[in-house]
Amino acid sequence: MNGLKVREFIPQKDKSDFEKLLPAYMSIWNDSVNMRFLSFTLKEFREETIRSWFTHHLDMGGRYFVLTDMDETIAGISVIKASSVEGFEVFGFAVSPGFKGKGAGTLLLHHVLAWLYHHFLVLL
Repeated sequence: MNGLKVREFIPQKDKSDFEKLLPAYMSIWNDSVNMRFLSFTLKEFREETIRSWFTHHLDMGGRYFVLTDMDETIAGISVIKASSVEGFEVFGFAVSPGFKGKGAGTLLLHHVLAWLYHHFLVLL
């Protein structure tokens, strides 16, 4: 997809990232199709919970990679935990319904895998 780009958001340190990511995260994570894969309880993610995650994500080893279009609309989000000792795990990965089936998820996944390779696998 042309015009899409991925960058890391750091809501714990950057107020602008926090404010931009919160509504998109709630919308994407609480989408009924996405929720089937992101919530064991199938209950909507609450704003207070997400705010807490954003406030402490660096302390927990979390990283937010965000896919945006040319208008800076958030199209997808990947949340990973990466550690040179413990390896990595995917906490969540979702694409906004309007961007599904257009290669947005593939682009985001490729970026995250390249980041992991560059920051961890080359150190082995």
